[in-house]
Amino acid sequence: MNARRAAGLVLAAALLLLAPPARAQADALSDVGQRTFAQVAGCAAGADHLLVAIVVDESSSLRATDPGNRRVEAIATAVSSLAALPRAGGRLDVEANLATFGSAYTELVPWGGVEGAHADALVGAARAELPRRDRADETDYRVALRGAQQSLQQRQAALGGTSCPVLLWFTDGELDVGAATPAAAAQLCDPQGLVDGLRGARIPVVAVALFTDSGPGAVPPAAREQLRAIAEGGGDGTRCGAQPVPADAAPGAYLRAD
Repeated sequence: MNARRAAGLVLAAALLLLAPPARAQADALSDVGQRTFAQVAGCAAGADHLLVAIVVDESSSLRATDPGNRRVEAIATAVSSLAALPRAGGRLDVEANLATFGSAYTELVPWGGVEGAHADALVGAARAELPRRDRADETDYRVALRGAQQSLQQRQAALGGTSCPVLLWFTDGELDVGAATPAAAAQLCDPQGLVDGLRGARIPVVAVALFTDSGPGAVPPAAREQLRAIAEGGGDGTRCGAQPVPADAAPGAYLRAD
């Protein structure tokens, strides 16, 4: 993973939430991804809160794919980028939390604003916790999506008013729960499955793929397209969720960090 490239994509993602895409930023996104950011921008323009759940892989493959823990700086970049959004959006309140996933979903930092002490807590936890969180035996996308959806919806209910929820999801590996992997893929992508549940709840998934092409931990093209399909509805040779994606459902975006 190229840390500068990954951080740049995360920065583009955060800024695209409230600003039209510049040409270079737009080139990193598919048409579906660009529509996603446009919809989130439209939502945030009239909302009270923007809620960003940051969920980071903690699978053991990270020891091979990210031995320098460069994902930590990508998270720090995301937090600092989000901190600029309240100034751009006037009255908009921007909050984030930080969690990890492998075989379970674990919240490291609860919800709070992305400035001041809470921003320091988010970045501090990323730097202190993420380097040692690379031991999980599974990469279970289901726990990441379920955990983030539950957390976002609970925060929306607690805050009241109008909220725009977003899942910013970092993973370096393909869906892997051993012999149960095919069943897990069906639970994710069958019509009315987990992914359709997120779309119906209008929670866009921004999937940041920290994949490598070769060496230990390399992810095959089919797995890349599976992650794209989870975020955007379709990839090369694969689909996820009801097709076509309903017009009133939240689309998503797939960003490459390679």
